[in-house]
Amino acid sequence: MRHLKIKRLVIGLLSLVCLGMASPTGVVLKGQLAAAQQGLPPSKTVTIEIEGIKEEMTLYLHEAKQLGFYTYLPQDMAAENKWKAMLAYFKPGGHKMYKAKLEILTRDEIESVEEMAEFIQGQLAEKGFTVEPSQARRFGFSAQEFRLSKDNLTGKVSIFEYNQRVFALIYHYPPEYGDGFETRMEIILDELVWYESGYK
Repeated sequence: MRHLKIKRLVIGLLSLVCLGMASPTGVVLKGQLAAAQQGLPPSKTVTIEIEGIKEEMTLYLHEAKQLGFYTYLPQDMAAENKWKAMLAYFKPGGHKMYKAKLEILTRDEIESVEEMAEFIQGQLAEKGFTVEPSQARRFGFSAQEFRLSKDNLTGKVSIFEYNQRVFALIYHYPPEYGDGFETRMEIILDELVWYESGYK
């Protein structure tokens, strides 16, 4: 009976490894298990179109635990989780471009859209960005939006609320990367799944 139980345990752990829900040591990874329970595979392929040319792109699951969501990143982007923030960089040719960046962040001490807008404008001004209010909305979920520019960079800021928390979405890139970067950014946002929702 003991041998039978051990055999079943080994088979179960091997199944989890094959499904991408456990490490080769047999330790189930909490984030991967939660993602699997929500029906989120570790990777998938989508078709994108840039400048009229269609191509297939592989996406990889990323968990921004400190913000409370999963999303998928294109294969040529790299993500970093920092304190109360997720940063995603474009990395053509495998080299990370710090000038082509998407950032989503929150702060526990900030409780209103106005406070977040003031905080972000101050942070960007310190980095040399020009920040101006934008009447034309890029995102339907925005409470406020701002245009930002610096040297050869262009981008936007979106301040929004979700589940009684205030977030900021900031992105910028050199104009020559516009089509490629914005397409990838849209994928990241379209694929975003909040923990509470269980669906997009």
